[in-house]
Amino acid sequence: MGLNNLAVLLLDQGRYADAEPLFKRSLAITEKVLGPEHVAVAPAVNNLAEVCLLQARYSEAELLYARSLAIKEKTLGPEHTDVAIGLNNIAELYRARHQYAEAEPLLQRALAIREKAFGPNNADVAISLNKLGDVYRQQNRLADAEPLYRRALRIWQQTLGEDHPSVATSLNNLAQFLSLEGRNDEAAAMYRKAIATWEKTLGPEHPTVATGLTNLAQVCVSLHQYSDAESMTRRAIAIREKALGPNHPELEAAVKTLAQIYHLESRFAAAEPLYRRALAILEKSGIRDDAETADVMMDLAELYRAQRRNTEAEGLYEGLIPIAEKTLGPEQPALAARLYNLAELYRQDGMYDKAEPLYRRALAILEQKQPAQGTALARSMKTFAAMLRHMKRKAEAVALEARANAILRQQALMASSAR
Repeated sequence: MGLNNLAVLLLDQGRYADAEPLFKRSLAITEKVLGPEHVAVAPAVNNLAEVCLLQARYSEAELLYARSLAIKEKTLGPEHTDVAIGLNNIAELYRARHQYAEAEPLLQRALAIREKAFGPNNADVAISLNKLGDVYRQQNRLADAEPLYRRALRIWQQTLGEDHPSVATSLNNLAQFLSLEGRNDEAAAMYRKAIATWEKTLGPEHPTVATGLTNLAQVCVSLHQYSDAESMTRRAIAIREKALGPNHPELEAAVKTLAQIYHLESRFAAAEPLYRRALAILEKSGIRDDAETADVMMDLAELYRAQRRNTEAEGLYEGLIPIAEKTLGPEQPALAARLYNLAELYRQDGMYDKAEPLYRRALAILEQKQPAQGTALARSMKTFAAMLRHMKRKAEAVALEARANAILRQQALMASSAR
């Protein structure tokens, strides 16, 4: 077996550290024999880039992927199907770094190349569809993502058969939509099928199996099946730690999920170090100012809040709100929820002057989203009104309470007419 083939085998087994020196030797030999700009050098460079990506060495991976793509474009032309592979790979790097806007045009170009070369129902087209769907999903553009996932699944089922890892990947992606729609039993069945396929084809210790286990655990949490969720998440963490080490970014989701399970079970002492570990993983990977970081910070803040550790919770909210403004936008209900939570903490600590502008800003956001956010708006108005009463501003409180009650009556009428 050649060096490159052995390295690919180790890579497929998740043994990245063992594969890397073999890829390096293979690249050095190819460069020496053919020269650094030969078309055969591009896949060797690409393989080494993939090993760096899987070990979260993003800067190294980016340089290698860019070199591989440049060689392909120069020697094969910009519309060659091997160029599409290079575009997909760089996009995957951007996706791993949460740079979705940078990934999207690369994936769109790769999809166009493959559809032109292979037609609309080719397995390689399905790969591009699935990757582009991932980027849309991670930007919460679910309506854009779903048809791409469904088209990819149909293509893979027709071309590869039901028991192929790529079919399992599509099942995993579609299960996420079912879960978002509250169809958790259907989602769980789809996740279980995907995991079984991956275990059969890739082996039970492959990192991809850990992805499925983490996703299934999150559904089990929604179904209040905490014991099952805990065992799945622990297994997912063990798989990823063995394959990737203790600080790889791919560990963050499973670590955060286990923290959330303990949080929901009021096992606060067990949850706190896991939330902190998830934040440390994100920071070490260079992901400090994105939505995922803000979400973990909010979870930890709510853990402190549940323990009446308000000062620590306030510090986290003060840090995460600027991140949420950047990642969510200034007019999103999710931002309003974070503003409201910090206002509540300030109110509980008697810091009314700090709480008031946060309440007002949250209310302004929610009022723009009427009637969809009517219930949240009314609740926020009533809480703010209670604080105004404590501040001896009774007239303002009464007016706000009247508005809240009117919104709730309108919500009740709308619900009744919809029946």
